[in-house]
Amino acid sequence: MRKKIVDYIGIVLILALLSNVFFLHSEIRDLTKNYPDEYRSYYIPSSLQMKFFSLGYHHAFSDLLYLWFLQFYDWYNKSVRYSYMVHTFEVMTDLDPKHQEAYTIAALFAFIPLKYDLVYKFLDKGIEKNPENFVLPYDAGCYAFFSEKNYERAVKYFEIAYKRNPDKSLLKNLYAKALSRKGDLDAALDYFEDIYARYKDDTTDEGNYYRSAAMRHIWVTKNAIAERDVKEAVSKYRQKYGKNPLNLRILVNEGFLSKIPKDPLGEDYNYDSNTGEIKCVSKFDPKAITGRW
Repeated sequence: MRKKIVDYIGIVLILALLSNVFFLHSEIRDLTKNYPDEYRSYYIPSSLQMKFFSLGYHHAFSDLLYLWFLQFYDWYNKSVRYSYMVHTFEVMTDLDPKHQEAYTIAALFAFIPLKYDLVYKFLDKGIEKNPENFVLPYDAGCYAFFSEKNYERAVKYFEIAYKRNPDKSLLKNLYAKALSRKGDLDAALDYFEDIYARYKDDTTDEGNYYRSAAMRHIWVTKNAIAERDVKEAVSKYRQKYGKNPLNLRILVNEGFLSKIPKDPLGEDYNYDSNTGEIKCVSKFDPKAITGRW
């Protein structure tokens, strides 16, 4: 009986404490409405102080700060909202460097106003503190590739993610696509061909998806490489002779091309001597290439 009474008293005290904390925060919020903007964001102590106050429960306090931020993020004036966010997440991830959700949510909130510098600031810290984690560089690569269209940055992040989890085809595929968009076509082709080889005889849904995607990328990339090589060769020929060559054989004979390129099906390209460009006339047909779907 005595133990139950003690338990009840403990519960009442905890509820009273939580209630006081809530009302205290409400009073502080009302009090600081008249403060200058630059003083509104300093509710959270420094990382060193928080480590002291947490009495060793760093992970628990990091989780509390995470919930605090989600609850009160939009209470702060826009002029200090992001400095508040940076400070809160710096403390949060100093307390728990492996708090993956802290990095990804911070990046998401920074992405809403397209503050890419903050997006990568948060994710870079997570990538550094979690050398085995592939989700954080994958997340950063997706922001760079799909939204910012910064393919050089996307290559950097997808390469990190792929090296941390080389068996995940999604990462390899995205890395290859980023290389292609960056202009590194030869390296991209090698990765696409590796993906195709892995799923060549795989008839599962995953196998069908990656095999067909790889075939399409191989087709596009091979044509892009051929177009690039012919364009460079024609440009050099034109600089020397002041005109475009009549055919591709001339480029080979003059040493501007090592060989006449063939399209992905081994057929000749159509060459237009007026523009100096080639065109693939073969049609992309996955069923014809693999013999099945």
